[in-house]
Amino acid sequence: MIFNSGPCVLESEKERNLYTKFFAGYFFNEFIDGYDERVVWINSYLSKKLNKTVSLQSPSISFDNHTYLLDIDSDRGEFADILLHDPVLKDPLINQP
Repeated sequence: MIFNSGPCVLESEKERNLYTKFFAGYFFNEFIDGYDERVVWINSYLSKKLNKTVSLQSPSISFDNHTYLLDIDSDRGEFADILLHDPVLKDPLINQP
């Protein structure tokens, strides 16, 4: 087991680094060969999991997203460790026909 979990365990910076290295450094990095195939794969995977057609065109990923970034008067809590979105699409995750 790489990371333990439980009420007395602090958040692991190593876990956060792993997310960043994998998703930003490799999977959604358009400069690494096979990017188009990975985007096709993630669209297929999300479509199956969500039971809806997903068609990310320009996937973007960000980390440690807090609600105040979207609405200054909102709760200041974190809403996503990893946020997958597509700035080109109107609805960031689901493109319904």
